[in-house]
Parts: sequence; structure tokens; C-alpha cells
Amino acid sequence: MMNVRIWTGLLLVVLGTTYFSLLTGWSAGIDRESVSQPSVLVKASRAWFLVDGQGIVRGAISHDRPPMLPQLHGIDSRALLRQEFSAVDAARTGNELAKLLLESDDRQLRARDLQLDFSDPENIVAALNGTTIYFGSDGFREKWDRVIQVRAARSVSVSAGHALDLRFPNTVIVREPQ
Repeated sequence: MMNVRIWTGLLLVVLGTTYFSLLTGWSAGIDRESVSQPSVLVKASRAWFLVDGQGIVRGAISHDRPPMLPQLHGIDSRALLRQEFSAVDAARTGNELAKLLLESDDRQLRARDLQLDFSDPENIVAALNGTTIYFGSDGFREKWDRVIQVRAARSVSVSAGHALDLRFPNTVIVREPQ
């Protein structure tokens, strides 16, 4: 089985874990730099799929093994294996959101503590250290920047168990732990 994806100016053919690229002008060669390491885990029925930043499954590990990467829930694992657009796009989005949260969180968050729920594509939910963040479906950087501003102005800690709702324009709703 071969998957073909067309990117701007680049035809990328995926065969297993080897990438063959045909650049504009039809010069052929192996693009080894595009082979990337797993960066997130996608929950499957009996395992975790190791998925890279491009949404490609790189392997699997047992549910018994403690996860060391951010975990994505609610993505159809079979569709991801078939490289269906919706599943691949969700995995890419999860990877981008995980990187954003991990890079800008002042090292309060470890990768294994981050869970992203894609069960409702219109409301992606992040759970980290007992805090729940409702992101909606897009504009993650702008929404996370709002959280950073609120945290700087108030003593709201991501690890304090608050619920943050970012689905409304220019608003951060903070619900205190009960």
C-alpha cells in the first residue's frame, strides 16, 4: 500500500518509514531529513500508537507501558493507520498543540502529563496536572497567549486544578477547583 500526499512544490510518497521525494522539476532522491521521531501517542484499542509530527504512525507500545509522550484521545486509530485526512490532521493538530503547551509552560509540565481529547473536533480539551483547558477548534497560539497573560496578571497556576475555557473571543473563563 502506498500513500501519496502533495505539498506545495513537493510530491512526497510514503513507503513504510522511508520517504522518497520528487522535487519540482522531477529530480528524484531519498529525503532522509523528513523521517522524524514519534512525538505523541494516539490511543488505540489495545496499544498506544507512536505518531510523528506529520501524523504518521511510527510504531506501537502496550497500554501496560507508562506513556512518556503527550497522549491524544478520541482520534480514530484505524483511520490514522489508513492515513485518512481527518485522523492525520487531528494528529498533526495534537502535535502542534502539545508542542505549544510544553514549550511555553515554564517547565511546569512534563510531556507524559499532557492529555489532549479530540472526541469533539469543535472543542479540543487539554488535561494537564489536574487542570482542564477547553480550546475550541482553532487559534491555539492566540488562546494560549491569553492564558499566559491571565497567569501573569493573577496567580492562576496551570497545576492548581482550575478549568480554563478559551472558546470565546478575547476571553479566559477561569473556574476554581471545587
